[in-house]
Amino acid sequence: MRKKQQGKLRWGIIVPAITFCFIMLLLIILNPFQIPSKEEKSPETDTPINALPTNTMQSLPSNSVIFEADLTATPEAELSATIVWMSDTQGYSRSYPEIFESMTNWIVDQQDALNIQYVLHTGDVVDNFDDMRQWENAKKALSVLEGKVPLFVVAGNHDIHGTNQEYGAYLELFGEKRFETLPTFGGAYRSGRGRYDLVSIEDVPVIFMSTGYGMGYGVDDEAITWMNETLQKYSDRFAILCFHSYIDPDESFSTDGGVLFEKVVKKNPNVGLVLCGHRHGVNHTAVQLDDNGDGTPDRTVYQMVADYQDESKSGGGYLGLLTFNRTERTISVNTYSPYLDDYICNDGKKELEEFTLPWDYK
Repeated sequence: MRKKQQGKLRWGIIVPAITFCFIMLLLIILNPFQIPSKEEKSPETDTPINALPTNTMQSLPSNSVIFEADLTATPEAELSATIVWMSDTQGYSRSYPEIFESMTNWIVDQQDALNIQYVLHTGDVVDNFDDMRQWENAKKALSVLEGKVPLFVVAGNHDIHGTNQEYGAYLELFGEKRFETLPTFGGAYRSGRGRYDLVSIEDVPVIFMSTGYGMGYGVDDEAITWMNETLQKYSDRFAILCFHSYIDPDESFSTDGGVLFEKVVKKNPNVGLVLCGHRHGVNHTAVQLDDNGDGTPDRTVYQMVADYQDESKSGGGYLGLLTFNRTERTISVNTYSPYLDDYICNDGKKELEEFTLPWDYK
């Protein structure tokens, strides 16, 4: 009697065990829960950058992002960063689009080698504000920077029909809605007639501020107030101001440049560098300012003008290269044309295009 009970006990254990193993085998084979493996990736959730249409400017959707960049921290091993500066490209947009494209393609190609972090354009992107072909040429060249190098643009008189201030086409391509989603975008004045970005160059906090034609050219009190309030709000940042018209190659101030100097540059101790175009030629000046009124200069503001339109083919494709070195506290300036593969446009005046400035950041 005991043996029969033991046999039943063994069989009662074996049958459930076999059944359990069979069920687990089915679960492994069928995998009804479809648990993803570690190698499987979830679908992309980032919104793609809208592609640039190939037809007229008016066809651009109002919410499209044209120029966007993924700004990453500068590697600790690199001691310098480069800002590329261009101005008065209207001749390229009008007659030599291949030169314009050579400039922006070179910037992207050299981004890693030169640690290029920004492109500044101080106005006159096109020659005729109402010529859509010129805007298309400019758009094609500048869109090469899309998703790679941030672009910061000032409106020039040719972009907006001078004092008529017809900003329509300019704002379509460079207005506030084009840049407000960028991580460095700080704010804008009147939909993009003015703009400022908050950036870090070699871990030094910097503010770029632009004022276009009608601000930096025919400047008004409202614009002056906006600039001063913004610069005072970010007084801990080294300020680089970008105007279209400010100084001339003979070192004199333009009409609006004199107003901007007296009412903005002198009143904000964090302003250290001013860039402009407009007048044909190149030069740079240094102005010492006494901020606390004790009779001793407290800072030096460096002012630079560059417009190469008098050269062959409306400028020859020359770019300004500003290399910021935090360790040496310097800004090294050079000039290069990717189109001509040539450094220094005016060989007889090399000192105007190749020099080093102190970088007096706090």
